Amino acid sequence: MSKQLIQLIEKEGPGLTTKFASLLYQNGKSKEAARKQIERGKKVYKTLAGLKFRTNTRFIFLSHQYNTPKYWQRLEEALKEAGISYWTAIQVLKAHDGVVPKKLFPRIAGTPTKRKGQIPPETILQRLAEVKILKIEEFNDREYVICNEALFQPADGIEKNIQTVPNYLIKEKEISEEVILNKTKKWIQNLSIASYSKVAIRYDEANPPVVAGLSWDLTAPSYLRPFRSFANSRLKGGFVVCDVNLSHNISIDEANAFIRKCRFAEAHPNMRPVLPIFVSVEYSKKAYEELKSHGIMPVTLRQLFGQEAVELLGEIRDLLKDIGNKLSQDTNAFTSIVQKIRQEVGSNSNTLGHLFELAVAHMVRSVEVGDVKMNKKVIDSETNNSAEIDVLVENESKSEILVIECKSKAKRGILNEKQVKLWATERISLIFKCLKSEYPDKNIRFELWTNGILHSSAIEWLESLRSEVTSYSLGWKYLDDLKQYSQDKRIEAPFRNMLKECFF
Repeated sequence: MSKQLIQLIEKEGPGLTTKFASLLYQNGKSKEAARKQIERGKKVYKTLAGLKFRTNTRFIFLSHQYNTPKYWQRLEEALKEAGISYWTAIQVLKAHDGVVPKKLFPRIAGTPTKRKGQIPPETILQRLAEVKILKIEEFNDREYVICNEALFQPADGIEKNIQTVPNYLIKEKEISEEVILNKTKKWIQNLSIASYSKVAIRYDEANPPVVAGLSWDLTAPSYLRPFRSFANSRLKGGFVVCDVNLSHNISIDEANAFIRKCRFAEAHPNMRPVLPIFVSVEYSKKAYEELKSHGIMPVTLRQLFGQEAVELLGEIRDLLKDIGNKLSQDTNAFTSIVQKIRQEVGSNSNTLGHLFELAVAHMVRSVEVGDVKMNKKVIDSETNNSAEIDVLVENESKSEILVIECKSKAKRGILNEKQVKLWATERISLIFKCLKSEYPDKNIRFELWTNGILHSSAIEWLESLRSEVTSYSLGWKYLDDLKQYSQDKRIEAPFRNMLKECFF
């Protein structure tokens, strides 16, 4: 009896049990007989555990089909048919180049955190990670959610191994989106569209942008006339909500995901009126029309901020993609862009942290003797664990390798003992092992550079560690040290001024 079912799975590929029940019914089985045959076939097929599909259906496959291209194709089709919350999260993640910071995944998932009958974002992430559709990896002390390469392989430089997402791609995306979100915030404030002091964007940890239990890139209460009403003599308003994606032309799938998210907001009990805005570089014609037909404002950067904003994002992308050559050829270009970004996001933004290691690299290239490299990846061949070196200096004359770990902080920010220990205990040992294999005859020196202030307990712990280690050298530079280092006359005066203005 199981032979017919096996032949169907072999022919059709993996799929939902409802699909195979329908095929058996078409081949002459009664609905009850088809159901029983699938039930009895559990011994011959595998079931995807961890994901719940609609109407109690299951995703089944044969052992040899697992992890094949057809397996992933059929799984995505099954999610679209009977697991729309999972499918939507995957499509939006793909639309963001297949990688987002883990803390932003609730905005990507687009489902309410707590609402009966809906799967919360943290559960979506957990279940998709369990079945290896998504993976959580750490880069630069931050966790990122990455789409499995079998489902998504962007052409823009992401390597085959899903553990290695290019640093410049992550930086470009996060810098660009923070710049545009801050410009959108100012636009809303300047036009008095919403309460000036209550516009929240995704980087506001103390005041996260949440409306109707949903995470957005930007939210703000609004008391414009269409939103105003009175209840018990009290004025009530509505909300402006906004999401941003600057990765590509917005597709119909991503447009529908945003529309679905807006419907969740409207369905919230006692929800006030919501004005949804979507900001992107461009839209497909179908996506643009679909968003408008549902009362959503789809706007482009050019429409909102003019050509100057589009050109700034292009400058950021071009700078980060080939930073080594551009810094050595035109320091003024880097200085100018950093100052432009600071004008948009302020001095205490996390975005400037992405640029700190670039600034360090240029200082080192100007002052030190040797070949300077950025973001060098090392992989332990035994464990396959990997790490990325912020700045590496190979000094042939001294037969020495200098490894610099860059820790950016807000102005006068404090780097605590826990953060220092994380670097020294987890990263140094892995990097040292890999570099010693590559450069067996060279001395290796590790240094921690921060534009913040090292906590006294962190300094005490580092001094204790330095007195114990013998296989490598250990040092550090914090705010005052870097200020002094940056005064070296080999560093251009405009660059020194930019460091003082933006980082010190």
